[in-house]
Amino acid sequence: DLTNWVWGLERLDHPRFHVTASARWAGGLRQLREKGIPEDRIHAIGQPLRPEFAAPRGDRQAIRREWEIPADRIVILMVMGGAGSARAHRLVERILAMRGVRAHLLACAGRSREFAAGLAAMAQGPDVSMRVIPFTDRMADLMAASDLLVTKPGPGTINEAVQMRLPMLVEGGRHWLFWEQANIDLVRQLGLGDVFDDPGDLPGLIRRHAEQPEHGAAMRAAMERHAESGFEARIRELVASLLAPAPPAAANFSAGGH
Repeated sequence: DLTNWVWGLERLDHPRFHVTASARWAGGLRQLREKGIPEDRIHAIGQPLRPEFAAPRGDRQAIRREWEIPADRIVILMVMGGAGSARAHRLVERILAMRGVRAHLLACAGRSREFAAGLAAMAQGPDVSMRVIPFTDRMADLMAASDLLVTKPGPGTINEAVQMRLPMLVEGGRHWLFWEQANIDLVRQLGLGDVFDDPGDLPGLIRRHAEQPEHGAAMRAAMERHAESGFEARIRELVASLLAPAPPAAANFSAGGH
């Protein structure tokens, strides 16, 4: 829902007004059109991601060996923010208590030593092992080594996962900020992942991915359809076009005009 973001756009009057978006999402496009933004002024150009998320991922098995990831388990990457939270602890508890699915959890703790220590102290179950990852600049490698992502609805991590074609489970609910709610809608509507509102649903969703590989394949196919790449080149082209001299007869664009 871009309601707050698009507030006031109908009052803009500029000959070269353009809007960029990470993807051509029906809900966002509808709200922009309602504000009178012409279709040719809306550009889906992806997100500004670090180059390693767009480059070839290299040898997946070598990355797993480097990070001492067991070869016989489904690998779950959990990224829930760098400060930690009670919700994140509950999600880890649910995953570690799983039975019947052999998994290895990479739990990212960010810069919070307290959060990392709390995770490290948690008892691991017989079927699920865990490694706590402090702050790292190698998130692309971790995503390349993983089979499934568990995350909050932050735009950065979601777009990184889409670029890496990593199926995701996104925590929903109504406690997120309005722009994070928009990311939940985006994931649901484009089929990029599953959304869970109750932590108790998480083990079942993980089991489904382990037992039904076609479910994750459908998410990767949706990511392939909707991913936009080449942000750096496309934003440079757009800025250059805005800075170029305007044709003498160019008419002003008013966002509220038709």
